[in-house]
Amino acid sequence: MNSRRRRCAFALLSAAVCLLAPMTGFGQDTQSGDSLVPGSHPEVRYDGKSVVRVWPANEKQMNQALALSENLWSERLIPTGPIDFMLDAESLPLLEDIGIRWQLLIEDVQPLIDAQKDRSVPQGDDWYSQYKTFAEVSAYADQLVADYPTLAQRIDFGTSLEGRSLFAIRISNPATGGEGNPSILLNGCQHAREWIAVMVPMYIIENFLAGYDTNPDIERLVNRVNLIVVPVTNPDGYVYSWDSQRMWRKNRRNNGGGSYGVDLNRNWSKFWGGNGSSGNRNSETYRGPSAFSEPETSALRDFILSDPSIVSHIDIHSYSQLVLYPWDAIASDPPDLATLDGLSRIMAAQIKSVHNETYRVMMGYDLYPAAGTAMDWTYGVEGILSFTIELRDKGWYGFLLPPDKILPTCEENFAAVTGLADQFSQLTLDVDPLFAGQPTTMRIYQADPNEMVYVVYSLTGEGSVYVPVLDVVLDVSSPKLVGSDQADANGYAEVTAFVPNNTPLILVWFQAAQYQNVSNVVLTQVN
Repeated sequence: MNSRRRRCAFALLSAAVCLLAPMTGFGQDTQSGDSLVPGSHPEVRYDGKSVVRVWPANEKQMNQALALSENLWSERLIPTGPIDFMLDAESLPLLEDIGIRWQLLIEDVQPLIDAQKDRSVPQGDDWYSQYKTFAEVSAYADQLVADYPTLAQRIDFGTSLEGRSLFAIRISNPATGGEGNPSILLNGCQHAREWIAVMVPMYIIENFLAGYDTNPDIERLVNRVNLIVVPVTNPDGYVYSWDSQRMWRKNRRNNGGGSYGVDLNRNWSKFWGGNGSSGNRNSETYRGPSAFSEPETSALRDFILSDPSIVSHIDIHSYSQLVLYPWDAIASDPPDLATLDGLSRIMAAQIKSVHNETYRVMMGYDLYPAAGTAMDWTYGVEGILSFTIELRDKGWYGFLLPPDKILPTCEENFAAVTGLADQFSQLTLDVDPLFAGQPTTMRIYQADPNEMVYVVYSLTGEGSVYVPVLDVVLDVSSPKLVGSDQADANGYAEVTAFVPNNTPLILVWFQAAQYQNVSNVVLTQVN
């Protein structure tokens, strides 16, 4: 695993899918012809389609129920369920004939789609009162960059299969351009039908920019942590979900034989081809002919590789209200389990603090196995602390979250990202190995620029000592000053000290402090 900087405080049943391969929503285009021109396909309507949740008693019941499905909404297929899918309302009595336990989630899909696209309601000043097309998202991103030119930069890092721009908005310290700061990457809408996963990234962009001059906490975060946001990872699929099939999931790769689309979140190389992905071109989880076969995933991969400052990543999806951490593809604990779980719980707590919504924390695999995901690649290959957030709701609307739910969903997940960023914005101390009779260097990151930083040590362990002049509580007992340095414009400081000759092999505790700011405690020993 690559050693990027990490700064923080502390059984899929493929047979069932194959049975449904020819059905709409499993990769076959319901329109004839091979045209990929946006808007060239008539709009598919979903009148008289319902969404149900079923709890099969066994595999036979599961397969009987899924044979009625016209569009699978769940990725977790196990005989005991629950499984969400869309079917013709006239087929509902057949669920009774099967004898399966089921619940009606959505009586008629089309009115919810109409409400999501409705532009008759005045928008006013609230951009988040309606879902937005790709063109509107791109234009608004440009407007935000124009409004905040010293904070924001648009980066066009590739093009989609159909030639649309793959772009990110980078937000960073206006004085330094963010040089030397850690970066957090967010990407939304790998899956086209997840419209709320476009609106949330845009809200995060806007509120980090707008809050810089009005909210001291946001100013501090932006000064110390770069935020890089890719609002739409799958622009072709997203456009197609607006113009033709609202429930489209994949990109728009022409696989031949009337089959379209690769699941971008099964196309990443880590664990590619494993359990939780499909080699069937008609499957919703078709992984593509090879890892990174799609321009969307390969471009985002290269973009990540080009920026070694990225220390954390969130892949934004819907629905289910979850905060997931690696692994997606295997049941093993990740090497950084405590850190990943801890950061996930911080984000979930931040979410709950806004509108009292609960987002459950778990390892991705514990939800369902998924091989070839962005989360597993960023963590497993690049060593980036990576997460997936599944947005609202828990199934009553699913992918068709009403417009009046956009803003609260955005607000709570903005809190999650600020909570994560705060963990990477804290004063951080690194100490070189200690050798008797030799100098050692202590490096401090994320300090307040141009302010003094002090490094102390203790030979007696952790404790609690209030220092009035700095208005901080140190976490070491009987602290003694090692030295001090003035942080540079990037918040970096460095203190060098000499370890006396004949120093015994003892443990030493170090901590850095500024006014109202303390670092982590570093425990090391003299060699």
